[in-house]
Amino acid sequence: MTNAGHPPPLWYRASRDEWSWLETQRESERGRPAGVPLGLLVNVTYDQVVVKPQSGDLIVLYSDGVSEATSSGGNELGRDGLMNMARALDSSSAEALGTQLASALRAFRGEGEPLDDETIIVMRRSDI
Repeated sequence: MTNAGHPPPLWYRASRDEWSWLETQRESERGRPAGVPLGLLVNVTYDQVVVKPQSGDLIVLYSDGVSEATSSGGNELGRDGLMNMARALDSSSAEALGTQLASALRAFRGEGEPLDDETIIVMRRSDI
């Protein structure tokens, strides 16, 4: 996985019943450009991470419009809010989580319209 321009994905590890972030940049490299969209700047290197999800694991990709959604009171959801939202939802299937996450996001916004695109992609590892 290489993440160029989007926030870090969420990773649900079914065997541990645990959510975490899939971040590619090491703490020691925080001073260099990161998250630069592909093709925007020359001579930019992109971090890569190899992910080996286990059976039942979920990976949630989302656009910044999701984590930057604002409530009717003007509060931004943010990364922590998104993580807390995901932890409270049904993680038994990608479809259930995606549907519930979109509904929870609408409830968080209240009557307000999205200020940016809100794209959510949920993938699940299954052994068929």
